[in-house]
Amino acid sequence: METMTSLPEDGPQEKFEEFLRTYKNEQGILVYWSRLQQMSIDDETSLAVDFQDLVSFDRVFTILATEDPMQFLNVLSKALVGVLHVEDPEYVNAIDTSLLRIRIINFPNRVALRAVKTKHIGKLITATGVVAEASETNSLLIEAVFRCRICGGDIPQTQEEGRYTEPPLCPVCGKKTAMQLIQELSRFVDFQKGCIEELPTDRPRGEIPFSMEVRLEGDLAGVLRNGNVIELTGILTAERTKDKLATYDMYLCVAGIQITGHTMPQVPTAESMQIESEKQLEAFLVANPSPLGVGLTCVGRQVPTDTGRIDLLLEAPDGAKVVVELKIGEADDDVVAQIQRYLVWAEEEFGPKSKVRGVVVANGFNKRMLASLKGTRYHIQLIHVSDILPEQGINSEGMAKKQSKLN
Repeated sequence: METMTSLPEDGPQEKFEEFLRTYKNEQGILVYWSRLQQMSIDDETSLAVDFQDLVSFDRVFTILATEDPMQFLNVLSKALVGVLHVEDPEYVNAIDTSLLRIRIINFPNRVALRAVKTKHIGKLITATGVVAEASETNSLLIEAVFRCRICGGDIPQTQEEGRYTEPPLCPVCGKKTAMQLIQELSRFVDFQKGCIEELPTDRPRGEIPFSMEVRLEGDLAGVLRNGNVIELTGILTAERTKDKLATYDMYLCVAGIQITGHTMPQVPTAESMQIESEKQLEAFLVANPSPLGVGLTCVGRQVPTDTGRIDLLLEAPDGAKVVVELKIGEADDDVVAQIQRYLVWAEEEFGPKSKVRGVVVANGFNKRMLASLKGTRYHIQLIHVSDILPEQGINSEGMAKKQSKLN
């Protein structure tokens, strides 16, 4: 009978500290020990560890990484802090130790983007793709300190899943009131969001590439660059959508990254695809927004607002934000009301109305919609789908018939 590997008696943290101090490569070099000693000199807060090196040192780490990946990553990072406390206490005392992280690379549980399913949620996986979209580096609030406006008491509040959350009432005075965020007492980390897509070699010919949202924190934020071919290791996470349905979006919380090359994301062409859904049209325009205007760049897709999700959010060279609503069928007057709500949101979020405009892309525009446009104070451009893609590349007639039957 096969015997299952057990955790080491001295604990996985102590075992990993031993790994950092003693692991040698084939040339007999103390690889990680030398890198660890260089961290303070280079002002680094993370250390990349090849999982295959770790497993060759002790296979027990495979168990922990598989059964409890979050604990696995936390144990490794605690071990890094422990070793640095001994070897370089001056450096450790000068920084926020929560920023010290172990970054895992070359993890063997590789999953193709089109094979990512709910069964992978909570698992440590490795995914490969090309960066199709990357945000700027932002600050993410992790641990907030709020001050009660009535009694002046300070209340710590952990921010879960990146959602801004205030205490419902003050635990000091028991009163319900708006809280003041005390930024200097709160903790922020650098944060970046992005989207990776399948490489052309990883998808069937002529099909829309599968994609996945990725999120990076700490010193990984800012690494994503459009066109980079990357291998990401992280925990697949589910986050509830803002609608009332019990649906969840999946994203990869990145714990390690390797940049393996650079390529421009392949733009789907009309000849290689049949546009049969708004999702496919959206993917086409994300990769190639130029049909919607000169110099436009995509800054977000399915952007959540308090009144729904914006299909595409673009930015013009002059900084103006362009809200795009996509309709595979014929656009009705309710589309005007919908995009106006999004434009109000964008105006409040980004600036005055002179810097906000809308675009509706559809297979047709009925008289009710055209009449509704006369009553709006916003500039809303109408673009026919056939003006974006050649007619032979779109089954526009079939789609219009299908849409009319559904209505």
